[in-house]
Amino acid sequence: MIRSNASPCSPQLVFRFAKKQKLVVFAIFCIGILWYYHFFYKFLLRRQVLDNVLSDQVFVGSDKCPACFGTSLCDEFSNGKVKFASFSRFRFFDFVNIKNVFFGEYKGKDVVLKRLGHNAEWLSYDERVCEYADLPKNCDVSKSVSKSHLGKLKDKLSEQDVMGMSDIVRCPSPRLLDRIWSTFKKMQGQEKGELTAASKIMLMTMINFNPEPLMVEVFPPSQGWPFPSYIGSCGRFVVMDYVGRTLTDFYDAGWSKRVDLAYQAFQIAEHFTNNGEDYALYMTDVVAENFAVSKDGDVKLIDIENVIVVDKKKIKEDKPENWDQKHASTHDDCVNSPNCLSFSIDYLCTHLEADHNYYAVCHSLIGSEASIGSKPGGLLHDIPEEIKTSTNLEELLNECQNPSEPNGRFAVAPRLLVLLEKLSNRI
Repeated sequence: MIRSNASPCSPQLVFRFAKKQKLVVFAIFCIGILWYYHFFYKFLLRRQVLDNVLSDQVFVGSDKCPACFGTSLCDEFSNGKVKFASFSRFRFFDFVNIKNVFFGEYKGKDVVLKRLGHNAEWLSYDERVCEYADLPKNCDVSKSVSKSHLGKLKDKLSEQDVMGMSDIVRCPSPRLLDRIWSTFKKMQGQEKGELTAASKIMLMTMINFNPEPLMVEVFPPSQGWPFPSYIGSCGRFVVMDYVGRTLTDFYDAGWSKRVDLAYQAFQIAEHFTNNGEDYALYMTDVVAENFAVSKDGDVKLIDIENVIVVDKKKIKEDKPENWDQKHASTHDDCVNSPNCLSFSIDYLCTHLEADHNYYAVCHSLIGSEASIGSKPGGLLHDIPEEIKTSTNLEELLNECQNPSEPNGRFAVAPRLLVLLEKLSNRI
């Protein structure tokens, strides 16, 4: 037996042990680096950024079609032509993205991708579809929707088909429904033929769940309506032009900028109320976050779900009770509630003239009682002293918010519009 003459604490053994220890530590370090790289690439970088989740049918909701918005952009989603941008590329932001609004790019342009509803709203919608089809709540919606009320549409829209659905058909008329029908046929590329059964279900899904894509096509930007352009859809995602920053970001802008934005917002109220097409579009969700400013400085309404469409021609034909009396909005149901709007759908649907849009913009955007985000005073806060002394702007704004006499808002609106136009140096 060979015995070592080295003691346990000899320099030779200490050196060997230290060398082996360094090798073990180095090996563990290398394994850790490889594991971290694998984890970072596969579960963070790849899944969060590199993977094209827009090609995932479940993620975009195309597996639910025809209970969806359409399929016109599904090829572009799959081949990466439509892609997320900025922080929308990171999936962990989905947990705080309650509105399901994403920023993206398409053909070199900035776009917005929307699911047009919270996840819980889509789940509830699917359960209702299954219920109407007399099936369990967890049924396969794509196969069951044709058996529900959404699959019963015939060759045109009728008032019975859309009863109780979204704001675009809250006051239905044959003229409006025909316009929606013909517009949707163009959207589907089926102008000359009949809509397929699947297309009809997609139309009913839009009308029932969220009509925003229909609104911007029925009242298109190309005809002067202040909306973003609709590009297309895939499953439960729609793609719209990105307009720009919301009005919330302009609270602290200079007076000249703010007064110009206020003028444009009030001009939208006027155009929605009086236009050459004999439709009134009444905004019922008026907050600064729902308006955006383009790079050219143009204000547009970007959240268009809550807009009640009224056919003035139908009112003149039907002549409901008091139809020709001006309807003045009151704030009775919203006292001490910032950005709350009080309105009656029945009154809006049955009166030829209503001051609701003027009331909405003054109360919720530009007047002193409005709040922009959480900041008080509205878009026209801190009016310069020279404006206070040389104009009656404060008086007109106050009268628009809280009229001192019957129909006072009708009298004030045109004067306020002219003054805002003058102050914005547009005339």
